[in-house]
Amino acid sequence: MIFIDEAAFWIGMSREMARSEKGKKAFYLRPFYKGRKMTLIGAISIEGVVAKKAIQGSMKGKEFKDFIEHDLVPLAQRGAAIAESRGCDSYG
Repeated sequence: MIFIDEAAFWIGMSREMARSEKGKKAFYLRPFYKGRKMTLIGAISIEGVVAKKAIQGSMKGKEFKDFIEHDLVPLAQRGAAIAESRGCDSYG
C-alpha cells in the first residue's frame, strides 16, 4: 500500500504569533512579501519514502499525472495499491 499526500507553502512565510520575555511585547518587522508558492508531493509505504517531488506553484492535474507516471510508477512495487487523500478526480 502506498499513500500520497501534498502540501503547499509560500517561500518566505513568517509566523503570525511569537513569544517574548515576560512583560515585554513580541516585535517583528515584517518586510514586504514577494515570495513564491511551492508544492511538495510525496508517496510513502511501510518501507519508507517511495517518491517525492517539489514544484513551483500550485499542483494541477497535469503535474499530478506527471508525478504518478514518471516519479511514482517506475519506483512502486508491482501490484501495489495507491491511496490519495482527496481522490484523483480532484486534480481535474
